[in-house]
Amino acid sequence: GQIFPDASSRFMTAQDCYADLIVANPPWIPGPADSLLDAAMYDPDSQFLRSFLSQVPQHFKTSDSEAWLILSDLAERLGLREAGEVKQWIHDANLEIVGQSFATVRPPVSSSDEETTTTTTELPESKPGKFGRIEQVRVGEVTQLFRLKKQSL
Repeated sequence: GQIFPDASSRFMTAQDCYADLIVANPPWIPGPADSLLDAAMYDPDSQFLRSFLSQVPQHFKTSDSEAWLILSDLAERLGLREAGEVKQWIHDANLEIVGQSFATVRPPVSSSDEETTTTTTELPESKPGKFGRIEQVRVGEVTQLFRLKKQSL
């Protein structure tokens, strides 16, 4: 097996590119990206996510090929995407979820904890923004790994 990392959408637009496993960790928040750095977090109108889902089945090498989609529920928590919308896009792309894993955000370990062996640098307190303090919004945030395959006929 070979691994071909591609940090762009070039793979999805290639006509003759196939793989057994395709992994995507797209930007999590639908919205405009004002800078190159923002593009890592913001996906205007979820264009990349929806394009990935609609095109990935065409790049499966075999019927056993999978796409792994890593996605946070932060957009849903912020009210920027409806709950269940991503699962609908998956279904609309003729994909099925064959497995899911979840990870939640954990609060940071206190710097006064005697068992802490690393040095903790305090970050400045965040200012309330459009959605409140980001740490309050992210409490309980869930990052999901969706294992996707072509729908069985």
